[in-house]
Order: sequence, then C-alpha cells, then structure tokens
Amino acid sequence: MATSKEWQKMLNGELYWAWDADLQANRQRCKAACDKFNQAGQVSRRPLSDPQEDEKLFNETDPFVDPPISVDHGLNFKVGKGTFLNFNLLVLDTCLVTIGERVLFGPNVSIYGAIHPMDPAVRNGLEGPEAGKEVHIEDDTQAWILTNSQKSLGRSETDYIHIGISL
Repeated sequence: MATSKEWQKMLNGELYWAWDADLQANRQRCKAACDKFNQAGQVSRRPLSDPQEDEKLFNETDPFVDPPISVDHGLNFKVGKGTFLNFNLLVLDTCLVTIGERVLFGPNVSIYGAIHPMDPAVRNGLEGPEAGKEVHIEDDTQAWILTNSQKSLGRSETDYIHIGISL
C-alpha cells in the first residue's frame, strides 16, 4: 500500500511525481492483479462451490466484471453492486473513482482521473508532474456508458443520462 508524500499529494489532487517508488510499486501490484483476473477465464469465484449458487450469492453484493480490465492503482476505485463493467475497461484512478450501484457499461470505456499540466514548461515530459481529480458516477444512474466512451476527471454524473463520447 502506498504511503509516500507523492501518494498523499496524488490523492489530494495536487501535482505529484508519478515515478515515485511507492507509486510504481503500487501500479505493478495492481497490474499483476488485473493480469491474474483477466487470465482466470470463467472460473467459480470460490473453490469447490456450485457455480450457479455462487453467482446468486455474488449478484446480491458485487458488480459483474467482464474481462479484460485495466486499473492504474486499484485502491482508489470503488464499484457498487449490480453494476456491469463490460470488457476493455480502463480506469486511471489517480484520485477516487466511484461507480454507483446498477450502472451499465458498454465495451471499451475509459475513465480518466489523471491529467498532465497544460503548460509544456511545467509538464516537462517524463520529468514533470501529474495531477488528478475525482470521478463519480452515481447510484441508479440511468446510463448505458457507451462503447469507446471516455469519462474525464472532476465530473459527476447523475440520473437519466447516456454518455457516448467517441473520439
């Protein structure tokens, strides 16, 4: 778990240095976890259990995730029950990214909680800082987050919307 000064600046939405050893270790931990999940295939969530009974139990408490999924840190990503995360989801959870309950995602959706400074002198390529803001998609949002959509930082979405930005 990351505890460095840069980690705290990142969570606060301040400019931080992304190449901090703590942040890099956490990204590698999360990448390994995503890789393991993505390669697992259609297996029961618990060993030695009935898959149909298993699904009934988890449908009451967990989201459904269709791999592959890619998440930057994992510690800042919260998803509510009954939510469907379709394949090829990318989440840059620099700051908190929350998805409420019963939200539906199409394939190839990206959620960016990270940003680079607009001023090239501050940005400074790989030597410069990054920043971020929280992204929230509320409970019961009547949304089908469409294919190839991108959700940007510092935004919150509520009832009766359809997000469909394709660049």
